[in-house]
Amino acid sequence: MYGSIDPKIKDRLLNLANVSTRERVVFKGFYTNVWSHIKEADALVLTSKYEGLGMVLIEAAARGISLISSIAQ
Repeated sequence: MYGSIDPKIKDRLLNLANVSTRERVVFKGFYTNVWSHIKEADALVLTSKYEGLGMVLIEAAARGISLISSIAQ
């Protein structure tokens, strides 16, 4: 996972991952240019509450990255 994250949320996410997948969940931190590292990603997750079709989804899809997105209001 790329981006800054609250340590409490990070711990909660790791606790949600089951034992067999926990080793595959990696927190990379914040990067100003994430696209130079994105080849390592299995999926892009966009959880915005108010963003419709974010440009980041189009950019990730163009790179062949699987997308996971929430329904925005």
